[in-house]
Amino acid sequence: GSTQTYSLTVSVSPSGEGSVSKNPNKTTYTAGEVVQLTAQAASGYVFSGWGGDLSGTANPTTIVMNSNKSVVAVFSRVDGGGVEGDSLVSDYIVLTPDGDGKGDRVDFSFDKNLTPTLVGVVNIYSIDGRRIKVIESAPYIWDGKVDGKYVRSGVYIYEYKTEKGEKKIGKILIVK
Repeated sequence: GSTQTYSLTVSVSPSGEGSVSKNPNKTTYTAGEVVQLTAQAASGYVFSGWGGDLSGTANPTTIVMNSNKSVVAVFSRVDGGGVEGDSLVSDYIVLTPDGDGKGDRVDFSFDKNLTPTLVGVVNIYSIDGRRIKVIESAPYIWDGKVDGKYVRSGVYIYEYKTEKGEKKIGKILIVK
């Protein structure tokens, strides 16, 4: 009997604000073949998750070709466009993680627009769009560390979705 083959359709939302590479990159795949998908955000956007026949936010991720698949990579605009041109520090939360008790951490649960109970997941991204930290449960606090080590000085993006589905994106400036 002939081996069953399937197609994998990948699209980007919003159109043109990122790309997805397939490995291996082919037009059809044999049944059971595993394909790795890597999303790359365009400038001014961050990758926020997969839709269609995939879900979750892992990047890169894999999909098993046991039927024809359609996948959407979803990107979110980083407010204010390119960070380099911004001179307004008011746009940023400034974090000075040095243990002196002032500005050592960001507490996302007391955002002016949100009650503490409504924060769902907080994602922290590096400026090139890589997700470096996920805070999935209270307390919604980031101390500027990833895996126990302080990150480098610079600009980081935070994004959170509340349990009501609202979304907020902002910038954190880390000064050490």
